[in-house]
Amino acid sequence: MMHVNRWIYNAVKYNVQEITMVIEQLQNSAYEIPQRLLNCKSLKKLVIRMFDAARYVDIILPRSMYLPRLKVLLLDGLSFSNLELAKKLLSSCPVLKDLEIINCDIQSDNQKILIVDSVSVKKFTYTCWLNYTMPSVIKLCAPNLEEFNCRSFFTQDYSLENCSPLSVVDLCMILEEHEEDENAETYSNLPSEEKEVYAIRMMKSLGAVYMVKRLRLSPGFLEVLSRAPDLLDYQPPRLCNLKCLTLVMWSTRGCLRAIVYLLSISPNIDTIYLELEKVTFNQALRSINWSATATFKFVQQFWNIRGFLISVVLIVLIFDIF
Repeated sequence: MMHVNRWIYNAVKYNVQEITMVIEQLQNSAYEIPQRLLNCKSLKKLVIRMFDAARYVDIILPRSMYLPRLKVLLLDGLSFSNLELAKKLLSSCPVLKDLEIINCDIQSDNQKILIVDSVSVKKFTYTCWLNYTMPSVIKLCAPNLEEFNCRSFFTQDYSLENCSPLSVVDLCMILEEHEEDENAETYSNLPSEEKEVYAIRMMKSLGAVYMVKRLRLSPGFLEVLSRAPDLLDYQPPRLCNLKCLTLVMWSTRGCLRAIVYLLSISPNIDTIYLELEKVTFNQALRSINWSATATFKFVQQFWNIRGFLISVVLIVLIFDIF
């Protein structure tokens, strides 16, 4: 890594504005980020990622860090053992706007809680497809946050503390570690008690982003949310500011039921996009099992939302007729 560090020193010397580092697997050792890099006064974008997406590398941070112009920070496949320095990394970026964390072991305390505390961050993207790096709870303390994108597991809990009303939210939640293994059958085989726990958790997430204007949800989210109308002891959220709703769906009764529910709690929608997940023509015909009553309720709800005209675009990602 000596040559890499020398290259970094020269880049910092000449006031570099963007740096992308791709770290290969080290032999039973950690990589120490050069102090000069994390004290670069000209740097505006920093990307540090692990070469092998299935593993992560231990990172040692310097005790002195200050990035006064950094606006974009992406961390991918990294593990931070010093919790205090991990917290300090964010606080050392006073004008950070865009933060993305992908498959990182970066818990802020010993209870596996990831705390993202930043006054300046406006967009936060969190992705975790690896169970062994996943914190149990994510706490967002970001008073100026406008956009939140999350791709993770249903087993994770979220706490939006001291956040401003979010304008854009994208929640892609899964059960399986490999997204390609996700299908409607996975959710139909879930025990009802487990599905109810996840439904309450997803309703809590919607309640936390009740001021959202643009919302995108995954098919797994919809399948779990289909249990929401049965939760009599739980007060449903109201998404009164929601204008644009994008739903990635399977052709199942559960997804349709969830759409009806979402429309019932979102009185001011004016645009809906439905994306049909990968499915063959024959599979679609076999799996569509929507009752006449459910369909009628769906259409009725569709056209009676405060007199607004609903613009619907059905996007078939892969429509195989053979």
